[in-house]
Amino acid sequence: MNIIRNPKDVMSGLLFIALAALFAWQALDLPMGTAVRMGPGYFPLVLAGLMGVLGLIVLINGLRFPGEMPSGIAWRALGVLTFS
Repeated sequence: MNIIRNPKDVMSGLLFIALAALFAWQALDLPMGTAVRMGPGYFPLVLAGLMGVLGLIVLINGLRFPGEMPSGIAWRALGVLTFS
């Protein structure tokens, strides 16, 4: 029984969660403040939390709904997007 049904979504969800954890860890060095008087670390921490929640949603969808296996990197499309 294969639990991963859409590997692209699972990897994307894990990447979003890892980036959110990194940003939240970095935001903890800044003073938070309160909801009424926000400090410089309040908004980055809230955004990191939202990114983590969205990553969890993408991860769960990758485990629930079938998708296609990644076949390779589309080098031509990557080049066009990068250099245009």
